[in-house]
Amino acid sequence: MINRRGSGGSRKRPVQARQPARAEAQPQGKRDRNKQDKLRRIKAAARRIFAAKGFDAATVREIAAAAGVAFGTVFLYARDKRDLLFLIYNEPHLHLIDGAIEGVPRDARSMPDAFVALFRPFYEFYLKEGVELSRAYLRELQFYGNTREAELFQVLRRRFRGGVQAVVERLQAQKQITGDADAELIAATVFDLYAAEVRAWLHDPSPDLRKGLARLRRVLALFYAGCRPRSARRRAVRGARRRAAPAPRVSPRRSAAG
Repeated sequence: MINRRGSGGSRKRPVQARQPARAEAQPQGKRDRNKQDKLRRIKAAARRIFAAKGFDAATVREIAAAAGVAFGTVFLYARDKRDLLFLIYNEPHLHLIDGAIEGVPRDARSMPDAFVALFRPFYEFYLKEGVELSRAYLRELQFYGNTREAELFQVLRRRFRGGVQAVVERLQAQKQITGDADAELIAATVFDLYAAEVRAWLHDPSPDLRKGLARLRRVLALFYAGCRPRSARRRAVRGARRRAAPAPRVSPRRSAAG
């Protein structure tokens, strides 16, 4: 009898111990949902205020009011206004980078073709997000700090440049780019050319996607001319000379006989 009572008691204790654990898990999930909801509202409000007033004129206090949160709550998610801008752009860039790298055609005819395909989604994204806001984002990237969002941007930047380098290495394997050059250095140069071009393009009062990509292609083609294997460069030079050579003269007599 004693053993059965002891056994029955031991069966009840685990049931009693699990009930409080389930009760504690529910509030934790609710807190997480509340945090995510506040973050979503803050990002949406920041986007609206930046778009309506411009990044420079907007204030964190206005964004907090539009999000329906306390002023101090904003600083749980972003250290300052610049960090709020990174907060808006970092997450889309994560998906954009991965998709753009995967979207580069493996049968691209040349380096300019491959990299215009890689960078096109970013040109399209900046137009979609709004020229003024995208200008502010690219400008503020020059002065990133030590915040969590700025550090995440650095991670994304390295990821992006790694994707550029992977494309360079593929083109080297296909003999479209000389294998003698450092793939990392070529990738860094291509990335810097893109960064300069996309900023210059957005600086135009009315950026045109077609013209911006055409300009990027010309710049990349100029760089590509120096990155091609020597044999390809020699063939290109010979072809250019043939095209530039004057046509042979035909004598009038021979012409008449013909």
